[in-house]
Amino acid sequence: MDKVVPVLQERGPFRTECTGRALRERYGLPRPADRLAERAHESGELVSAHL
Repeated sequence: MDKVVPVLQERGPFRTECTGRALRERYGLPRPADRLAERAHESGELVSAHL
């Protein structure tokens, strides 16, 4: 693999870096809803965001 990947990167079919943090971002898919935050909002609980 150490020798194959650099050759593929030079030829183009293998990426040299990732464009997004998650696979869904690379394919342009929307981020799923945060079900925990939705439940907390519905019940009136306070939830701190960890982003």
